[in-house]
Amino acid sequence: MNISLKEIFYFMGLTQSDGGFFVLVKSHEHEPILKPVIKLTSFTNSNTLQQSIDFLNRIDVFSGYEQGVASDPDMGEPGRAPSIRVQSVEGINKIISLYREAWFKATGVDTPLLANKQRDLMLLALVCSNNIHSYSKEEKIDIRHSFHKQSYTGPDLPMNVQTKSRAEHERSLNIVGKTEGAARDIVENLEKRLKPTDPKKIPCDFWLGLLDGDGGFHVACLAEKNDSRRYISYLSFSVCVTLTLELGSESVFRAFEQVVGLKPLKIIDFRRTTGKNSLQIQVRDAQEVKKIMGFVENCGGLRGNTKKEDFELMKKTQNLREQGVLKKTYRGDRGFQHAIMDKLLFEIFKPEQKSRKGPARALTYESAMRIVRELYR
Repeated sequence: MNISLKEIFYFMGLTQSDGGFFVLVKSHEHEPILKPVIKLTSFTNSNTLQQSIDFLNRIDVFSGYEQGVASDPDMGEPGRAPSIRVQSVEGINKIISLYREAWFKATGVDTPLLANKQRDLMLLALVCSNNIHSYSKEEKIDIRHSFHKQSYTGPDLPMNVQTKSRAEHERSLNIVGKTEGAARDIVENLEKRLKPTDPKKIPCDFWLGLLDGDGGFHVACLAEKNDSRRYISYLSFSVCVTLTLELGSESVFRAFEQVVGLKPLKIIDFRRTTGKNSLQIQVRDAQEVKKIMGFVENCGGLRGNTKKEDFELMKKTQNLREQGVLKKTYRGDRGFQHAIMDKLLFEIFKPEQKSRKGPARALTYESAMRIVRELYR
């Protein structure tokens, strides 16, 4: 098996961020059949999926590929990002075994991954184990419920199963006399086996995978007016690093802070503003951003094409700010400053990037260039 520990931990970092561990449910003569799935999705135009496919091929695990579907606002369709799936029990067991061996070798703990993904991976291992056949129908459906706490609806379920609610699902499988608290007992018993991992023992390639998956590197360009607010006086540039993870990942953020040496950051709960079940941290302080840049570069750099380009642009912008080229001032060689800003604006807002969304990109390319022309008057 021609793979290195670095490759394993990078792939683990991707599954910690953009990966998912699912259980499909099918009804066969009122008997629930559980089908385990490992899924890895790429939400940005990156090469991480192809890298993951190559990695899986080298460990002799077959993965199916699902083409992404563009969103259709007119029809109310949110779209779907491209993804790969591993659905064979043999392949999933091989991945879990590889994870456990690598994680134990690096940290001394045999339960890999962090927070909710650690629990989900162990539940998936339980579903793949032979002793699952001895579980009752009620226990099987409770194990499945432990993976998907929100509801039974979702693209991972077959269309022939009624999934509008848990009660309807149980009725369709003829589950009666259900033991109250069975799902909670299964999860609690499993979580007793989970052990905390010292984040500083985790190889940095894991954190690179995390950033290549759900990290974001942004450059903001805003038009600033003079004190009288009558005309645009200069362009203001700033940098920002974001990390967005699903619910239940608070400890992952804190572990990342500890590894990089960041100050404690506020965790933004997107349920309150967008209704999405996700959390995010935003690093805007220049000195804290520099810590992340140093960490990434000392670890060999990002590997996803899109994130690598965004990272390099953010680093270039920060370097120019430190040189005073992008300093907020009315004095100095403004022509030189504006020429540099013009080049950066072209990189930030070039046409092929117009459709990409990012919290720090506040202007369109056309409006930004109008600002530059105004500055040259």
